[in-house]
Amino acid sequence: MSLAGGLICLALGGAATPAVPSAPAPETPIATAPRQPPPPVAEPAPDPSHQADPTTGEGPPAEPLADGDRSTVTAAYQAAEQRQGPMDGHWRLSDNDGAPLFDFMLTDTGGLRSARFSRPDHPDIEGAWRDLRREGSRDDAGVLDSVRQDGDTLIITFSEHHPDQALRLVVKRAANGEWTGALDEGGTERPVFMNRL
Repeated sequence: MSLAGGLICLALGGAATPAVPSAPAPETPIATAPRQPPPPVAEPAPDPSHQADPTTGEGPPAEPLADGDRSTVTAAYQAAEQRQGPMDGHWRLSDNDGAPLFDFMLTDTGGLRSARFSRPDHPDIEGAWRDLRREGSRDDAGVLDSVRQDGDTLIITFSEHHPDQALRLVVKRAANGEWTGALDEGGTERPVFMNRL
């Protein structure tokens, strides 16, 4: 009871009772249903025509292109090939007895900028090598350090085992289109020839 209420009670002849706060009514909890996980989504059954053959591992045959699509793809490929430089492609280096030594995969944009290059703003010839004498070993391939063409002379440097022991190939284009010259392997030169595969 408040002070004013107590004074009124005294004035009317009643006894003043101390103010007792009333206890709040207990709250009744709201009943909620337990949360259920969403139902699983059924995966569609795989189309057997799009699966690999378990015995051979081969995938389904590619869908044939329509004649119009085929000619468009062919024309785009031919146009891209015409823009490539003369050294673009797969080359094999052999010794004078014809024993294969290295394969080179060269990318030559013909002096045009290309996003395929490690430095697109510097159109050079780039590529990779593979040592055919050590096929299957862990270090039988790598990236060419440099490829430089000056007219009919081509100079390729690369490192097989250690960067400080670079191999250097210098070949010149012969009249028959074959490239002949020498491979310097750590101070030992051997006569070689290189041709396109």
